[in-house]
Amino acid sequence: MSLGEAVRRQLGIVQMADPVLDELAGQSGETVNLVVVDGREAVCVAERESKHSVRLYGEVGRRAPLHVGGAPKVLLAYMPPEERARIIGGRALPRVTESTVTDAGQLEEILAQIRRDGYTVTVGDLDHGAHSIAAPVRDHTGCVVAALSVAGPSHRFSPEKIQCFIQLVCRAAARISSCLGYDPPQPENTK
Repeated sequence: MSLGEAVRRQLGIVQMADPVLDELAGQSGETVNLVVVDGREAVCVAERESKHSVRLYGEVGRRAPLHVGGAPKVLLAYMPPEERARIIGGRALPRVTESTVTDAGQLEEILAQIRRDGYTVTVGDLDHGAHSIAAPVRDHTGCVVAALSVAGPSHRFSPEKIQCFIQLVCRAAARISSCLGYDPPQPENTK
């Protein structure tokens, strides 16, 4: 029953996210992924492939360790501390590329930065020569239930494009979160 409920929740996220994924793919021109946690891994539950002839390969069902790639790192960053410690601590983190961070202390610093910024930009740590920009998707309780990313070959990710993609991904993730019932806290008005 719990497996069925988990699948139902993920399908709900995908259905609500579909129009936002289409729009983000059209705006960015790059591969778009919606990713969730499954045990100690991240799994892609929806994707839109770039129309460019040279593109980052995306596939529904693709899995990655939680310490590599933009969307997996976002998911890891927002896990409860004790759950994050179980995944990071007490074992060697596997190296996927030469850019993969395998030191737990360094990874914790990166995850803290993700929580401060509300997004991440990764370069080549999951796929050689690829950039990924990812942001969290929250449910009605404020919990991060998915991560949204735009990814593609690094040669198309100029500093200007990266700034543009950060805005696009964060806005799109906020829209999906809103569809899931998330109402971000409003800053207090100081007088």
